[in-house]
Amino acid sequence: MKSLTPETDYIIADIINVVDKQASADWYHTREDRPYHGFIFLQNGRIRCRDGKNDVAVEVDEILYLEKGSAYTLTSDSAVRPEYIIVNFQIAPAQSEDMPPLETMLERRIVPRDKLSVAEKFRRLNDIYFYMPAGYRIELRSLLYSLLYSALNASMINNVTGDEQRLLPALQQMRETFDREYDINALAGLCGLSPSHFRKLFRDYYGMSPRDYLLSLRINRAKSLLLQSDLPVGTIAEKTGFNDNAYFCKLFRMLTGTTPGTFRSSGNDMD
Repeated sequence: MKSLTPETDYIIADIINVVDKQASADWYHTREDRPYHGFIFLQNGRIRCRDGKNDVAVEVDEILYLEKGSAYTLTSDSAVRPEYIIVNFQIAPAQSEDMPPLETMLERRIVPRDKLSVAEKFRRLNDIYFYMPAGYRIELRSLLYSLLYSALNASMINNVTGDEQRLLPALQQMRETFDREYDINALAGLCGLSPSHFRKLFRDYYGMSPRDYLLSLRINRAKSLLLQSDLPVGTIAEKTGFNDNAYFCKLFRMLTGTTPGTFRSSGNDMD
């Protein structure tokens, strides 16, 4: 399992169907070489999924992820009849060689952080697919992107243990306040670690120092502002946490191979 990065991106190529089902108490289903990715959101009962690597039980308000190409067996795992919403979808081929396949990012059993919100989105997904109002496929994609994001975050958090789990408060703080002054002592304190221990663990798990990770967040935000706004470069530097415009331009060129102005022009040429 890999961690989310600022560049994590998947494109939903198609939503095959959304189905609301109620199975029997002795339900049994087996599949070979699944043609699509799928999410099963369990509304009632309990189901068990077995494959060559996993044997997991999924409870109410949890998600079962079924990866494309997989083989598995699903069974009812309680006396209560399973009720669930399943959405089948296709993910476009990765746009970058650095982007890991979706199946390496998602856990088989996903426990959402906000179960109420996720439940509402699955039910809305089902309603929109059933009634098919004007432009319904746009809303379907919007809802599924939101659910995919929730599933990726839940998989990342549920998969980490020990020292890596201790780093998550700092990681979240850095993402939310990337434009503010960098304070290694405060970040380490959020994790209950000394600054030196925090730096070592961060580099071990994320492959870069906390400072470099923060700079990557700032530069990626600057890229978005350059392409999506007409703000002057100096203003963008300020909005992304750089008080020195010359330093921002130098760092931007060092990390991207081009100047902010050239980056903006190249992006505009692709419109």
